[in-house]
Amino acid sequence: MTQIYLALHGGLAVLRPEKGRWTAELTLVDQDCQSLAVDPHRLQRVYCGTFKAGLWMSDAAGATWQPVAGKLPHSAIMSVAVSPLEEVGGVGVVWAGTEPSAVFRSEDGGRTWQE
Repeated sequence: MTQIYLALHGGLAVLRPEKGRWTAELTLVDQDCQSLAVDPHRLQRVYCGTFKAGLWMSDAAGATWQPVAGKLPHSAIMSVAVSPLEEVGGVGVVWAGTEPSAVFRSEDGGRTWQE
């Protein structure tokens, strides 16, 4: 099923087609969402970088969210990407860009990070 994710100041909108119309649900309310990435190896997994609350993950295509298990040293996640070429254990390698400027890599879905 096609879905559209919109990172917004104040939340994340998830748009889904239902009965010939699009419906929208606002999640991560009150978060300043900066970036989004879908894992191409596991399409139900979505990552959302926020400005002050770190990196969040959904294993339910955006229906529910939780912070990633591993703590990044900076809470401003300005960019996130999942490699379409690299996967370990069935999940894509995740890259997170932060402010202050740094780039981190995770091979286990965000449980551990390397700068």
